[in-house]
This record gives sequence, C-alpha cells and structure tokens, in this order.
Amino acid sequence: MRRSMRDSATKPSAWYALELDAIPEREVLGRYPYTLAAYADLHASPGNLEEARRYFESALEHQPSAAQQALLRRKRAALG
Repeated sequence: MRRSMRDSATKPSAWYALELDAIPEREVLGRYPYTLAAYADLHASPGNLEEARRYFESALEHQPSAAQQALLRRKRAALG
C-alpha cells in the first residue's frame, strides 16, 4: 500500500523518496550512481543523515568516474 504525502513527513523530499521507491525498476536504478546520489540528497534534506550516508556509500561503489567520486565524497563529508 502506497502512502500519500499527508502520511509521510511534511517535507517534499520525503514524498519524493516514497515516489521513487514506487518505481517498478527500482532494483535496476539501485545500481545507477546518479539515482543513488539523488536518494542520498532526498534523505539528507529532512535530516535522515545515516540513510543519506548509506546511499552516498552505495553511489561511490557504483561510480567509475574519479571526478564524480570526489564530488560524492565531499557531499558525504558535508553531512558531518
């Protein structure tokens, strides 16, 4: 059963994360570093920092570009 925006946290980012979870191809997207980085940002916005760190770690594992890895590391470090 999908939850509505009213049922989730009041921040729009929580709603977006719920909507992304509903994508049927979620398993495939879970190996795409840009999707994982987006999830990290969506979780960081309402303060779910541990979850955001987990997504940044996963994004780093799937990102072949050294420049993109550096960006992801900076974003992860900024979480504190």
